[in-house]
Amino acid sequence: SNNYTITFAALFIPYTILLVTLSHVYFKVRSKVLENISHETSSGSKSFSKDFYIYSLAVFANVLGLIPASIILYKASIILSPSKMDWLVPILFMLIQLVDAPTALVAGIVFDRIGTIVLTIPFFLSIFASLFTFYALDLTFLVISCIFYGIVLGMQESVYRAAVSYYVPREGRGTAYGIFNTVYGIGFLFSGTLFGLFLDLKAELLYIIFYTTIMQILALVFLLKSVRKKVFENLSSL
Repeated sequence: SNNYTITFAALFIPYTILLVTLSHVYFKVRSKVLENISHETSSGSKSFSKDFYIYSLAVFANVLGLIPASIILYKASIILSPSKMDWLVPILFMLIQLVDAPTALVAGIVFDRIGTIVLTIPFFLSIFASLFTFYALDLTFLVISCIFYGIVLGMQESVYRAAVSYYVPREGRGTAYGIFNTVYGIGFLFSGTLFGLFLDLKAELLYIIFYTTIMQILALVFLLKSVRKKVFENLSSL
């Protein structure tokens, strides 16, 4: 019956479980965490390598050329509303999450084997999420777009962040993750604005292909520049 009060009230259930779990973990390991923090902050510096900033720039370019989920769902509402099938919009979001979860697990396993070079996969697939969204005239292409986006999102939530640990010393990772997430968030802010503008202006598909391809090529160039010798070291150890 479209009762948002009940819907949002129901969210207390998973978040209550989350808070209970976090509290349990905190009290279980806090003594060890505090001991490690005390040791790490008293030794070493927080200087970051040039490769860390190049990697952050690679992720920025990747995100800048990736259509956000909100724009995919907005396009879905435009297509589905005339036939009164807009109830499928949250189902499409659920599809993204269903693809996201197992992808994150598989990507993490592969990342542990070959390192940051695995990021070439989501950088390449990012092109198709945008392409199929703007090409979509019916539900089929929206589903395909959601699948591609779910794969990329799963890798963003796992290996994009895990890769930061390759570039910075342990004692500086808090600051490094702060910088990385700021760059990541700004990239999504601009990409949402740009793709929303493309949609409102009914931009030609050729322009979308050109823009997303250029951004992902830039992202790949920066990524390969940042990994350098680590790629060959990881592959030779397989």
